[in-house]
Amino acid sequence: MNLKDKIKWNENSSKEFGWKPEWFGSNQINESFIQNVVNFQKELGLVADGLVGETTHRLIKTWVQSNATEYIICSGKRVKIDWPKVITMMEPGAIASSPKSYKKSPGRIPKMFIVHWDACLSSASCGKVLEERGLSVHFCIDNDGTIYQLLDAEDIAYHAKSANPISVGVEMSNAFYTKYQDTYIKKGFGPRPVLKNTKVHDSSIKEHLMFYPEQERALSALVRAVCGAYDIPLAVPLTNGSYATGEHPEVASGRFRGVACHFHLTKEKIDCAGLDLEKIIK
Repeated sequence: MNLKDKIKWNENSSKEFGWKPEWFGSNQINESFIQNVVNFQKELGLVADGLVGETTHRLIKTWVQSNATEYIICSGKRVKIDWPKVITMMEPGAIASSPKSYKKSPGRIPKMFIVHWDACLSSASCGKVLEERGLSVHFCIDNDGTIYQLLDAEDIAYHAKSANPISVGVEMSNAFYTKYQDTYIKKGFGPRPVLKNTKVHDSSIKEHLMFYPEQERALSALVRAVCGAYDIPLAVPLTNGSYATGEHPEVASGRFRGVACHFHLTKEKIDCAGLDLEKIIK
């Protein structure tokens, strides 16, 4: 069976069994994906043909469900995180990042943690969008609270322009528009919280979807782990003693040390309006 036939065979298998190429560390079913399947099959003593048949599917599904880690990778070291659902970039089921979409930076010490929402229906979709745009991020938090690590936290990800060299970024899965509420319900996640008249940059934005509580709990655990690893203060941007709801001069200039949202960096962004960052860092 040639490569083209194997790709087509696996595409049909994915539809039949419901597995995703991300389970094998790939964003799509291509030559790299086939090799990842072969490597997985070799590790388990299976016939290494690169085809995800019933046995390979059953074993990868079991692996993904039962082997989520309880650590993240910071500067090449495992850092404990108080959260049961974590999949790092070195495991089956990871969300892959193109080597061209980030910069290796051994010894980098970030001083900010920046929170985004991805405007996607899932972290897997977010990974594909980032790859298509040549962008990257260190972490994604999916609808069920699973934390995916895409890069070592010391690497420079392309997620926040001027703050890239000094920050770690996370994309929280959230399609934002209320028209997607039915999709979340149909997929079994339940309805998302809906926010109205959220203030950002001194203006109200239209009614929109917000994060599931499980996602916010995952974010809190991730913030504590990353900030603990790099001695980043558990602090948020304040204006006259209150949480800032717009662009913040210290964040925008890179002087701030702590946890911020993307909108704190620039008036061009509104994510994550409505997120109570003060609650997240407590």
